[in-house]
Amino acid sequence: MKRSTVNIKYIEITTKKQTTKIKKITNQNRRDFTAIMVCEHCNTEEKGVSGYDDAYFHSKVIPKMECKTCGKTSGENYKPMDTKYPQHKIV
Repeated sequence: MKRSTVNIKYIEITTKKQTTKIKKITNQNRRDFTAIMVCEHCNTEEKGVSGYDDAYFHSKVIPKMECKTCGKTSGENYKPMDTKYPQHKIV
């Protein structure tokens, strides 16, 4: 059995059905961003998650992120978001 700790200050439970892993990017500076992430399985939201806006992060890192509540990762049907800027553009 896998144990996990939940920091109530940054986790908020919602009942809405979500279709993407990133619910909303709340802050972005160049390619670094902070977002609200949502679990596709239990709909738990995690605020203040930092990330990097490139194709690798969206297609490789996000699908392997584990939910702190249910411990699951994204399914095979996960579709990565597009980056804000083109891949080779210097920001």
